[in-house]
Amino acid sequence: MADLILYVMTVVMFLPLCAGAGEDPQTFYERGREAYNRFSDDHIKAAIIFFEKAIEGSPSFSPAYSALAEAYIQEYLRNPEASPGLLEKAAAAAEKALFTDARSASAHKAIASVYYAKGMVAEAIEELERAIDMVPDYARALLNLGACWLAMEDRERALGFFRDAVNADNDDLAKGIAYYNMASLEADEKRFDSSLEVYRKAAGLVPDYYNIHYGLGVVYMNLDRDGDAVESFREAVRLKADYIPGHMGLASAYHRLGNKPSAMKAYEAVLAVDPESEEAEKGLAALKGKKIGCLFIY
Repeated sequence: MADLILYVMTVVMFLPLCAGAGEDPQTFYERGREAYNRFSDDHIKAAIIFFEKAIEGSPSFSPAYSALAEAYIQEYLRNPEASPGLLEKAAAAAEKALFTDARSASAHKAIASVYYAKGMVAEAIEELERAIDMVPDYARALLNLGACWLAMEDRERALGFFRDAVNADNDDLAKGIAYYNMASLEADEKRFDSSLEVYRKAAGLVPDYYNIHYGLGVVYMNLDRDGDAVESFREAVRLKADYIPGHMGLASAYHRLGNKPSAMKAYEAVLAVDPESEEAEKGLAALKGKKIGCLFIY
């Protein structure tokens, strides 16, 4: 199953905005939300900068603490080994959000996100239910409840919350990621035509999230549409250059199309990130006509 989610402008391009004279905390907060909603790696980094600036200007700004906690968690989940301290920073920011406003639905959702990232799924569900009691159509809380119930292996309940997040229709990011999760589940059931339709909806709402394009590529390959798969995998690695599954998918698609030079280049891109990748080594060996063992092709 593709990982569930609880592109490409660089951070450097955002920094002059952060340093602008006369910016008030609310403006920094809104810019942070705009960056976060793009959901790319670079935009998440930029969102962190904006939310930290908002808090510098207003140390009791509860929504900024909640948003900062969520951004820290996204940064952590995308590269846990490189940023082990971010989860604790997220927990501190979420607790500060709740301390400054105990009736904040976003603060309870931020606490839930910390619990989820720590594997405390039952505790996360309790906090998300509190958030939804406060704001019944809170799309991101509904989305994350779906992810929690899927982690609890209750697929039908999870799907129900993903649909609720879509039907709330007040948050394009939540709606797009809900579609992404639903498309992943459809693909798991090998309903690839249905999965493709839902992935396309997700991509239309969150075009800068590399995982959506990777999922599209996998579905295209299962539908024997390798040329379309190439375009999707290329977009995935354009959005995240060191994304090994994207490069492997691209190599596999080129391999099946018989485009050896492009396949070799994609396998070599995998090895540039992970020199010990056995699958990339096997792929290269197959292209060079060497005898190899079983080769996994997406």
